[in-house]
Amino acid sequence: MAASRGAGDGPGFAVAPRPPYSRPSVLALVGAGGFLGTLCRWGLRRLVGERGGWPLATLVVNLVGAFILGLLLEALSHHRDEGLRRALRLGLGTGFCGALTTYSTFAVEVVMLADGGNRLLALLYPCVTVAGGLLLALAGVLLAGRGSRAQRGAATAPGAVGDAAIGGRAAGQGPAGRGRAARAADPGRTARGAGGGSAERPARGGRAARGERGGR
Repeated sequence: MAASRGAGDGPGFAVAPRPPYSRPSVLALVGAGGFLGTLCRWGLRRLVGERGGWPLATLVVNLVGAFILGLLLEALSHHRDEGLRRALRLGLGTGFCGALTTYSTFAVEVVMLADGGNRLLALLYPCVTVAGGLLLALAGVLLAGRGSRAQRGAATAPGAVGDAAIGGRAAGQGPAGRGRAARAADPGRTARGAGGGSAERPARGGRAARGERGGR
């Protein structure tokens, strides 16, 4: 068991925190996503199967998984990995896409095509899978990046900035708000007011003393 001992901790040991991948909630998210991904792959294999000797079902699931992963990871990369975003990454990325896509079946199918004498398909199949996966992953990244830029543009649009400015002016409409705004606009005003009052009192005292001497 990993433990650490600080200078002022005394004789006790501090137990290291549990890593995220061993938490029950994380395991449940990944397991649920993996279950759904396996069901989808099984359904696609039953629905599509093979067409002309081409293992179309495996090709489809690998290409779809590459697109989803590119879209998901690019969309989540602009935010902190916590809360709902972490749940999406673990459930949809690690669990669902990890179970939907398959490398082992892909490798077995390439060997079977080559052993069956279909050397051309055995060569084209991995080329199409790898190239198509890269292109679709890039398409997902570009699509997610375009959506992120559109959101940032909407947040910084003139209308949004104007609404924020109107809200700030409305918050400063009251007497207290106007007073704070005036002090912020002229910070020397308060100092001048304080100094003027303190200087006026000695002046009044001097006039009173001169009047008293004149009366005598």
